[in-house]
Amino acid sequence: MRELTQEDLSNVEQMGRYGFSYKDVAKILEIPEPEVAKEFENEKGKIYSAWAKGRLQVELDLRKQILADALAGDKEMVNNFRAYLYKSDEENSKLIY
Repeated sequence: MRELTQEDLSNVEQMGRYGFSYKDVAKILEIPEPEVAKEFENEKGKIYSAWAKGRLQVELDLRKQILADALAGDKEMVNNFRAYLYKSDEENSKLIY
């Protein structure tokens, strides 16, 4: 795999933020799809990490808005946010030490 520049990684992060697939990432970076797929499958590597960071950033922005709407009294958003909290608690209870 070719050496990735900081610009490459920034672009991948943005692609994660906007919901692009690993196939799209491979095309933009001009890297063979199987190489990018391997990183996504293992959830490791520079490409996957940059993509995941972008994905999590947009999730953070969405949850901020959901919480704001919930605190403003939107009952549906209260339930949505509670579901996020429950999911997070469930995942955190499965920590491996």
